[in-house]
Amino acid sequence: MSDEVIIRLAGVGKMFKRFPSRADKILDVLGLTNFVRWRRVEYQQFWALRGVDLEIGRGQRIGVIGRNGAGKSTLLKTIMGTLLPTEGWVEVKAPVHALIEAGGGFHPEFTGYDNIRAALTYQGLSPDDMDSAVREIADFTEMHDVLRYPLKTYSQGMQARLAFATATAINPEVLVIDEILGSGDAYFFSKSIERMKQLVGQNGLSVLIVSHALDQILRFCEESIWIEGGEIVLRGPSVEVVKAYDKFIRELENERLKGNNHERQHLRFNRNPVTTETSLSAKQPSAESGTTSSDSMRQETALLDPNTTKVSRWPCEGALTIERVLLVDGSECEKA
Repeated sequence: MSDEVIIRLAGVGKMFKRFPSRADKILDVLGLTNFVRWRRVEYQQFWALRGVDLEIGRGQRIGVIGRNGAGKSTLLKTIMGTLLPTEGWVEVKAPVHALIEAGGGFHPEFTGYDNIRAALTYQGLSPDDMDSAVREIADFTEMHDVLRYPLKTYSQGMQARLAFATATAINPEVLVIDEILGSGDAYFFSKSIERMKQLVGQNGLSVLIVSHALDQILRFCEESIWIEGGEIVLRGPSVEVVKAYDKFIRELENERLKGNNHERQHLRFNRNPVTTETSLSAKQPSAESGTTSSDSMRQETALLDPNTTKVSRWPCEGALTIERVLLVDGSECEKA
């Protein structure tokens, strides 16, 4: 790895405006907010990145991890130049080849071959090397016949194959990958892993990989960055960063489970007890006189579940009349 810094970010922040209505957003985009004095356009500030300082040397392989919405993709797009920072500055000293999404940068109406040639031309490949590169991409994707059809007819997995093969057909200086390694089937995934091993083994190639698959981060990246809330929480060896992040996620999961259990217990044990009384009697023939008499009987029945009622009675003849039913809280029954 060289000591040359190929990517540098200093105090970078990216703010997005959140408008209460689409009309306010349109007025802001068109720059008409100062001309519409009878309508006050208000918005909320959302900082996807804030105060990011980062240096990446030539040949470094950096993994970027964090929860959804932490700012990982915004960071990559800022490095690529797709998004301009609201504050701070970004310096990139080499062309960046990006794998952000399946089919990104491709035209849906063009055939696969047309998109390949357009992408390779944009990457600066000479016409003399074009045909061999196109054949190599067709062989790697194993989509020879499919490449003759428009891109819009491809599945997501097929688009991911084409995007990965095209971006890695020539040796880039900076390669940015955002969750696309997990696209496609298991067979193509293994081929992609082999291609990635070849790329990261080259001297001078800088790689940034965003992935929720921590095993991929540990496999390809020597260092990692943990982003939370638009800020870099931790940077260091991938093993240490992944271990700290995994511990953080497990603690969040434990807190969530404790909260769910507490809520269920609160709903169960803080239910107001309801008590009703009726009479339960049975008319049985008298042993001495042979006439029918009413023997008053009482029974307390606990209603543990409002959807089910469990009533017990003594075996007897004649009609039964409910005299008293006592409904109590389930916690009292458990204590009993």
